[in-house]
Parts: sequence; C-alpha cells; structure tokens
Amino acid sequence: GLVNDPIPNIRFNVAKCLEPLTVVLRTSPDTAALEATAVRPTLARMEEDLDPDVRFFAHRALEAINAPAA
Repeated sequence: GLVNDPIPNIRFNVAKCLEPLTVVLRTSPDTAALEATAVRPTLARMEEDLDPDVRFFAHRALEAINAPAA
C-alpha cells in the first residue's frame, strides 16, 4: 500500500492522514478497534522509516492520538 510507497512524500502524507482518521474511527464501536489493530502499528512502523520526514509525521500523529481528549 501507500505506507510502503518508494516516495517519502507519499509515506509522510499517509502518516498525516492517519491522525484525523483516528478521530473518525473512535466515533463508532464498529471501527474503534482499528486504532489499536491497524493505525497504531502502522504509525509505529513508520517511526522507524529511513526518511526523517516520515518519522517526524508518524511520531507527531502518534503523539496526537495519545493525547487526552480535550
């Protein structure tokens, strides 16, 4: 998928999109589990990417979804 795209800009945009997607996933019990089973593991892998921008945006997304709700 796009997470493994050879172009770093594609990969970091995936990380940027996962953050707001998590907010949507949390709104339904039918999709809330995807945060733990798909989003977090994907972002954790992306934090290990060779590209520093991908690592930055993955880390930022994980921090945002880990932050307590306001």
